[in-house]
Amino acid sequence: MDIPFLKNFAAQTNFDVTNPLFHNEVKELAQRWLPQFRLHENELFHPISINQVLYTGRTNVNTQWWLEDRDGCLTSPWVLFKSHGDKESLNFNPSYAPNSKFNSTKITRKSYFTNLNENNYDIAKELFGSKEKYSNMQLPRFPGVIMGEFRSLLETLYHNLIAYVDYSDNLYDNDEERVLDEIIGPPIFGEKKAEWRKLLELVEMERLGQREGSTSRTYNNLLNSLIEDGVITEIEWEIIRFYGFLEYYLCYEYNDWSAHQIDIFANEHEGDVEGCCLVFNLNSIRAVYKKTEEETQREIILSTLKPDFIMTSAHNEGNNLDEIKDLRGLPEDQILSELKVWVSLGSHASYLSGAGTHDTVPGLELGASIAAGITCLIFPPACLVALLIALLCKGAPEDETSNNGVFMTSDPGSSSSPKIVPVQVETTPLSADLNMYQERFEGDFGMETSVNLAERVYPGLWGGNDGTINYSSSFTNKTKRYIHKLRWFFENTSYPGEVY
Repeated sequence: MDIPFLKNFAAQTNFDVTNPLFHNEVKELAQRWLPQFRLHENELFHPISINQVLYTGRTNVNTQWWLEDRDGCLTSPWVLFKSHGDKESLNFNPSYAPNSKFNSTKITRKSYFTNLNENNYDIAKELFGSKEKYSNMQLPRFPGVIMGEFRSLLETLYHNLIAYVDYSDNLYDNDEERVLDEIIGPPIFGEKKAEWRKLLELVEMERLGQREGSTSRTYNNLLNSLIEDGVITEIEWEIIRFYGFLEYYLCYEYNDWSAHQIDIFANEHEGDVEGCCLVFNLNSIRAVYKKTEEETQREIILSTLKPDFIMTSAHNEGNNLDEIKDLRGLPEDQILSELKVWVSLGSHASYLSGAGTHDTVPGLELGASIAAGITCLIFPPACLVALLIALLCKGAPEDETSNNGVFMTSDPGSSSSPKIVPVQVETTPLSADLNMYQERFEGDFGMETSVNLAERVYPGLWGGNDGTINYSSSFTNKTKRYIHKLRWFFENTSYPGEVY
């Protein structure tokens, strides 16, 4: 990870993924349309900022929380290891600026940050777990923080492709086949690297308005070629052209899903990054530009913008648990009432489908039962094994959501109930007028966001784990995942207000 090079990359490419919005306008949208997040009454860990994860409880040196390195010497209160296989500490002097701590060419996607000494999870629980109850529900221990990031999909794809095509020698991780910058994120389209330059050419033509007129034939031939080669579908290209994603990220210090499960599939780990996404039509945003000359008028009209969809992410994309709700055509007051996200106990997976039990491996229990029945009929000697497998599948992990815990919102109104918890929205600067790569933006506390560039682009895992597999999250954008869900929606029939 080379922070100076990333800053130079952004300057060379005129980094701006929020166009046509300025940073202050992104902040306004993120605050205005923040959904209400409903957490389970037994939830011990609530969304906080990365800054809180890094520095909570450590304003003074307290050796109780300091850790020993492999030579038995005390090291800083948190440790950044090179990888699970190589426990080389990449820590720097704790007095250094955070950018210095995370700016190391040794940092890769295999690196991981931890507050723990081996598997001692009592430290994380003691530092971050809820300590107070009200009416049988756990209350957040720290002020709630949710991060908002707006991405125009066309501009995002442009910078995504520029990084992969023109800067791969400096930014590319050959082992992981991804750019070492979680703002830019993974390649949005496919594995056909030879076609990325052609896709970049199409994106550049779209950005220059060359879809019509004398260049239309070249544009259409290029698009048809990419579709025929399986690089992009027609629906995906329309999504890229017309939409922007307002992505909300909820960061948790700890995931104790296994504490609420009896199966063999769940585990405990530090570092959980979950979230949801609102979809805005860029044509509606561009219309604001055409209608206004004065900034004051622009602000008034900007406030009338409404999201077309809301999407949530749950566990891995392959679990097929992500949900989407169509908000188009609904009046503003109904949209506001529809913007509710249920956060599952322990795993923090997000759902739109309300309180209750959510099967995290859909059809597993039924499929195993049917397979066991068929096996017993066709091959009786294997019946006992088949029944045992079916029994184990009955313990497949489930998510529990509830209306009985705290409701986290940016606008608690006049309510004084402990159940209604205000949350701060920190909007990551990704605009031309202000973005994290600029020299004048250092991510100082209280300036836009408490997360600095080196922490936000850090490609490794935000935690250790208690088993052989680390399920801790990295903080990569979920843009590609949300594009897939929106594509699925347009490929299927729908009704406004329904959850899919």
